[in-house]
Amino acid sequence: MTTSAHPDCAGAQPDLSLDDALQLIRTTLQQRALPVVERPLGEALGCVLAETLLAPLNLPPFDNSAMDGYALAAAELPATGPYDLPLDGRTLAGDSADELLPGHARRITTGAPLPAGADTVIVQERVRLDDDVIRFDQLPPLGANIRRAGEDLSEGTEVLQQGTRLGPLQIGLLAALGQATVSVHRRPRVAILSTGDELIEPGAQRRGGQIYDSNRFLLLGLLARLGADVVMATNCGDQREALLKQLEVAR
Repeated sequence: MTTSAHPDCAGAQPDLSLDDALQLIRTTLQQRALPVVERPLGEALGCVLAETLLAPLNLPPFDNSAMDGYALAAAELPATGPYDLPLDGRTLAGDSADELLPGHARRITTGAPLPAGADTVIVQERVRLDDDVIRFDQLPPLGANIRRAGEDLSEGTEVLQQGTRLGPLQIGLLAALGQATVSVHRRPRVAILSTGDELIEPGAQRRGGQIYDSNRFLLLGLLARLGADVVMATNCGDQREALLKQLEVAR
């Protein structure tokens, strides 16, 4: 049995192997670096970082309480109890903290800044509160229940390397560092062109030898997951002129 080429394929180049086709794509893409754009942080998910980022501040940015409890100066207290300390006020998360009065304790909540003069936080379950005085029998270890400034990340530390794909964790980290925008490579713009007169849209009434166009939707999903910007997705049938027209539109 003999076969003949499709009349629209006259003069076409010989078929490429899969490896050769992939190499051709890689070479072409390497010659067309995507431009760098500044994106709002909320729109940068899935984008590729265009520069290495350093931490502009410490995380946490200040000494703060890791628990709800009472800030005190443990180094100034005797080694054995019992202890009775009057309260000089309270510091909540989001407040600025005044200096702790000598011989006093300060009501403090999780995440609140540690007042100057305090060196330890005792958790609220370990004390008895009588009016404005806390009473407890055992002193916690010096520095207990405090998150120190820079404990998680120090200012100037490399945070993310150039070329990192930004996922939810990376976006959250940049937000914690106060980044409102980020320099990334523009999303690659991709056109998907299905070919084949037998292909019809999912949901259409199928006749004869027709089949539903599934590959286009498979590629749409894959490209969306990879962070590409799909600018076109259509079927060109088997007509050469239609394919050339859509290729020109896609450019």
